[in-house]
Amino acid sequence: MYQDRYGLPLTAASEAAVASYREGLDLVLSAWTGAGEVLDRAIAEDPTFALAYIARARVHQIYAEATDARARAAQARSLAENTTRRERQHIEIIACAVEGQPASALTAAEQHLNEFPRDALVLSLLLGAFGLYAFSGRADHDAARVAICERQALSHDHLAVRSSRTWAAS
Repeated sequence: MYQDRYGLPLTAASEAAVASYREGLDLVLSAWTGAGEVLDRAIAEDPTFALAYIARARVHQIYAEATDARARAAQARSLAENTTRRERQHIEIIACAVEGQPASALTAAEQHLNEFPRDALVLSLLLGAFGLYAFSGRADHDAARVAICERQALSHDHLAVRSSRTWAAS
């Protein structure tokens, strides 16, 4: 099975589609231009790649292209049946955010990240000046951002230690 840049499994039909997805996700996460075109390439290389559709939906959302964002989210949902549970959750969280259901997206993202702390696109929905925490109406939104980042850092430290032990044992 293919993996994303963070070691999470991807249900995709080709390495070329996965490579484009990774590149597109890098561009999204760094707020750099060209993510949409690269994700379109991933979709062209594998028209059944659900995560490429939901990432493209997120890019449409970022650019305030609501109709296109919702259409891509619907396509991702229609393809999600043949993906992993993690991918289905990922798709549902981002689809909720794209479809104007921020409270549902926020709650689901927090739960999802407890189990899948390396799911970077889901984490990115929570953070930043325009993230779900900022617009949650919570008085503690700044503290919530710090807390989720600290939890993720602890999880990554644990994964790094486990990874280095596995590597040393081989």
